[in-house]
Parts: sequence; structure tokens; C-alpha cells
Amino acid sequence: QLLRHSVHVAAWVALLPEDAATKSSGISGFSPVSLLAKLLKHRGKGPLTPSFKGALRLVLARMERVYPNMASSSNNPWSSL
Repeated sequence: QLLRHSVHVAAWVALLPEDAATKSSGISGFSPVSLLAKLLKHRGKGPLTPSFKGALRLVLARMERVYPNMASSSNNPWSSL
């Protein structure tokens, strides 16, 4: 169940407009980016399914495109990933 949700959230992060991906909303106050970071921390170790691996590749490509100098900018919401 957690893995299925993680795949969906990763897809949101990869495909939503940047402002929507980083905007906090709902009762919890999580943005899709911060929710994905939280889900990844709770996922634990183990093999990735092909769909989750594909979604994470899209997230990585998005991060590299949006923040090419990610390491030097720790104050952006994407740095938690």
C-alpha cells in the first residue's frame, strides 16, 4: 500500500508545475515534494518496483532541470529529496 502511494506521489512531483509540487496544502500541510521525502524515509530498504523506479527517474530528471546546482542550494524544498 505504501509503495503504491509512493509511486503516485512521485508521479505528481515529476509532472506537476513546480509551484504546485512545492506548495503545502491540506490538513497535514505537506507539499507533494515533502510528502515524497517523508514516504521515501519510511519506505525502508528493498528492491524497487519498475514503476517506482521509473517515477523516481522522472523526479530526478525534474530536479536536475529545475535545480542544476542542487548541492549548493539547501534552502529549496527539493533539497529534502
